[in-house]
Amino acid sequence: MADGDGNGWVVCRCGHRHWGRYGAAGLFLLVSAEPFPPGSPFPSDTQVLLQHRALWSHQGGTWGLPGGARDSHEDAVTTALREAMEETGIDAAGGELLGLCRTEHIDWAYETVLLRIGAAPPTRTNRESLELRWVALSDVPELTLHSGFAAVLPTLTGRRARLVVRAAEVLAAADSGAASGSSEDNGVARPAGSLATLLAALSATIVGRPIPLPTGGSRHADGDPGANALESVLVAQIEVLVEPPIVFVTSADPGVLAVDASRLTIDRLLARVGPGDVVVTADPQLVRAADRLRVATITPGRLLQLLAAGG
Repeated sequence: MADGDGNGWVVCRCGHRHWGRYGAAGLFLLVSAEPFPPGSPFPSDTQVLLQHRALWSHQGGTWGLPGGARDSHEDAVTTALREAMEETGIDAAGGELLGLCRTEHIDWAYETVLLRIGAAPPTRTNRESLELRWVALSDVPELTLHSGFAAVLPTLTGRRARLVVRAAEVLAAADSGAASGSSEDNGVARPAGSLATLLAALSATIVGRPIPLPTGGSRHADGDPGANALESVLVAQIEVLVEPPIVFVTSADPGVLAVDASRLTIDRLLARVGPGDVVVTADPQLVRAADRLRVATITPGRLLQLLAAGG
């Protein structure tokens, strides 16, 4: 383990070579005097720091983000901040971390670190840059972009979702898959079956990750990639709802009151969400109600697939 031990090429089974033996990371550094609320895109006049790449570099002459190879002892944030300091002279360690967007290849990954600072500091170029420039987000697509940056730009600048998770449904779906021995519905085992396990998995693999949502017809993403055209949203926040179990009582005993609590539970949940949120549920009644409010939904099984893929 040493500084610079990540430098080197990876010959990936995707058919390309990638720089960074342990992956790579870059900094999507935004300037805004006010914090960004989750659930909406960044304002178009928000500025981002772009690097006009040196001609000798990969896809030289295009515009991209400061970044580079990740060392074995670094996480993505550490790498992105270090590379930004080396290539731009900016120390952004005190900025607000907005999320991470991970682009997976077969044997390699690139992580884009989204960070906000309040004002644009001066920059200095090094041999890796022809120019450094603060660019309004609305103007970025007009530039000739590095292909990797261009591919992920719509996700980086698009809607940032708050994911609302009904813990009981997700844990039940995981139990169902484990009991049946099938990975078709959720693709992940549930170690110890605890709420703590779910919370840890969500924190480790979903925050800052792009997730697919349908753009046409039903807004309910059932995990079938052929069902609808998909867009991606970046998860900026996760709220886990730990609800009391709902019990449907049927009894001839006059001392037992049969209470259907599902309607109350749905109303309570819907009062907490709005456009820009994504609710994890398979409840048909809740899906229909969420659709009327323009709130997207994905199934617990789909969330478990994302957790499995991220792990």
